[in-house]
Amino acid sequence: MNKKSRWATAELGLAFLGLFLSSRASADFYSSAQDGSWHESSTWSNAVPAGGGIPGAGDTATLRHAVDATQSVDLAALNIDSGRLSSPTGSVFLMRGTGIWHAATIQGGGEFRNEGRLIVTGAPSTLAIGTFRNEGETEFVQTPSLDLNGQFLNTTQGVVQFHAPTGMSMVVGGTGALHNAGNLVLGWGTTCSWPQARFHNSGHVALTTDAYFRAQSGGTWSNASLGLKTGAVFHLAGGTNSVQGGLQAQGAGKMWMTTGQMTFVRSGTITGTYLNAQGGGFHWQGGTISASVPNGELYNQGQMYIAGTTQLLQGTLINQGSMSFFKGTTDGVFQVAGGLISNAPSGTISFEGTGGRVQGSGSQLHNSGTVQFSAEGTTSVGMVYFQHGGTSTFSRSVVELYGQMYGGWFLLAGGRWQGGQSFYVSGGGVGGSGQVANNLHQESGRLSPGSSPGKMEIDGTFLQTGAEPELFMEIGGLVAGDDYDQIAVSSTGTVSGVLTVELLDGYEPPAAARFDLLLAAERTGRFAETNLPALEGGRFWVVRYREDGIQLRVATPEDTDGDGLRDEWERDRLGSLDDSDGGADDFDEDGYSDHVEMICDTDPKDPGDHLSIGRIESDGEREWIRMHTASNVPYAVEAREDLSDAHAWAPVDVFVGVGGEQVWTNAPGGQRGILRVRLAP
Repeated sequence: MNKKSRWATAELGLAFLGLFLSSRASADFYSSAQDGSWHESSTWSNAVPAGGGIPGAGDTATLRHAVDATQSVDLAALNIDSGRLSSPTGSVFLMRGTGIWHAATIQGGGEFRNEGRLIVTGAPSTLAIGTFRNEGETEFVQTPSLDLNGQFLNTTQGVVQFHAPTGMSMVVGGTGALHNAGNLVLGWGTTCSWPQARFHNSGHVALTTDAYFRAQSGGTWSNASLGLKTGAVFHLAGGTNSVQGGLQAQGAGKMWMTTGQMTFVRSGTITGTYLNAQGGGFHWQGGTISASVPNGELYNQGQMYIAGTTQLLQGTLINQGSMSFFKGTTDGVFQVAGGLISNAPSGTISFEGTGGRVQGSGSQLHNSGTVQFSAEGTTSVGMVYFQHGGTSTFSRSVVELYGQMYGGWFLLAGGRWQGGQSFYVSGGGVGGSGQVANNLHQESGRLSPGSSPGKMEIDGTFLQTGAEPELFMEIGGLVAGDDYDQIAVSSTGTVSGVLTVELLDGYEPPAAARFDLLLAAERTGRFAETNLPALEGGRFWVVRYREDGIQLRVATPEDTDGDGLRDEWERDRLGSLDDSDGGADDFDEDGYSDHVEMICDTDPKDPGDHLSIGRIESDGEREWIRMHTASNVPYAVEAREDLSDAHAWAPVDVFVGVGGEQVWTNAPGGQRGILRVRLAP
């Protein structure tokens, strides 16, 4: 109901109230006529004036004081103006028309049944009757307080509406309960609190814009539904709540739980119950949710936000919608006492805010959907984490967890994954760039560092067992972490499975290229199988098992170990292919690598034989440089004015060596200053 219709309804009710108040008669009388009324205290069964008996069908009764009834009554309408009606146990008062109660009291052990339209206004208003059954429409219009000490039954065809001006709080007190099986509506901006009376719902509750409903004493729920407009809040703030079947909330408003307990009951043929809160979602910021039996299942099919201090007792919480932990909080704690969290393939779980703790000894979290760890601080999962499918992504935050992977992916996106215990990969895969501060034990599945490409750090041990685990590496250049994948292990790295390499974007690695795929404090084991891409031009791959890691090289028929040194030169100058590994190795430690000595055709075993200038001569116009050159090797001459950082080396000339002693000279008037000679790039 919108704001305009709400006030139209309220004005109609108040106009009707003013009509019968202004028509009061001054004398006490009793009549069976349609407009009969009772003014003073009386007893209907004893008041038998001439002309009729007690009120009957079609009569309209108006109470202004107290009336004690002794039997059932069938009325067209009952109007009460600050009066009281007491009914005996077993009696039924049936109203079929339209009545207005102002500051009224209905009490006794009988039943009042409304099949028409009833408007309740003013305070105090008291329903202390055994049962108030609404099968028509009952409106509470500007009723600040309502004492409910009996049973208020809103049947499936009934409508109950609460209307109050914005800022006015309607309080339902007493020890009774409202059972809603039909429709209960809170008007625009209405606030309604139930601090003592219990609220049971198997029908539909509609909260219009900015309405607030606070249930504090708990109740039962059976296939109940909520419609929550923008700004509306349905607040569970205490008591014990029992849910059978489903509880569904839709709309932009939110469902909110801060204290109390909600138990999802499995009974009869019901094997699982569900909570489906769409739109504004279910905000669980306190209290306890549980299943009625240890193996009971409860489902979240909407949006659930968990913060504050909360607890899940026995049973399995199955997420088929979305769950957000600790968003907007700094110290969230989610206790799982003997329960289980299962994220279905359709489910999404995110850990946000500044972090928090999900803990429960002996409890487990199973993921087959999507889990996102993106808190700014540390997220601690103090329960065993099982990955059965889907994806778990670690971005920005520090995550503490341990467990087992059977499928899906763990993706590091800059976050740190730690836990102090080994994590077992028995399927699925681990990939991305970031840090793993667990021991990683891979029994099968794929380990793929980087994000095409990248670097993964394992602060602990890395252990492959058996022939099934796969190490998948991508190569697109020569710089580790930027151009090709790399794993850096702080302790021992042990391999035993399959190495698979893929080249990115058509990259063709040059001869003697080296790729440190695995770095470790200590390397043990060898791959059972390698799947390496084909290379052109006679080049082929060489896997080098080093003490501190595993290196992949590009070899040629002239350089079969891929160290950048021609096999013939190594054997001739060093004696074997094992005395130098090329690269930066310097056999005679003269400051010139064996690779440079090979190019310059100097003796790698003689520290005095290396690339050097023999003598420089000058006549003031020209310079002569005498040096030993190697045949067909290009040399570059460079110059600078002084050795300060303000002047860089500038190219002067490039010449090709002819072998033996060679003299280079510049043209008259050419570049002057400090000269140097080096191998041309």
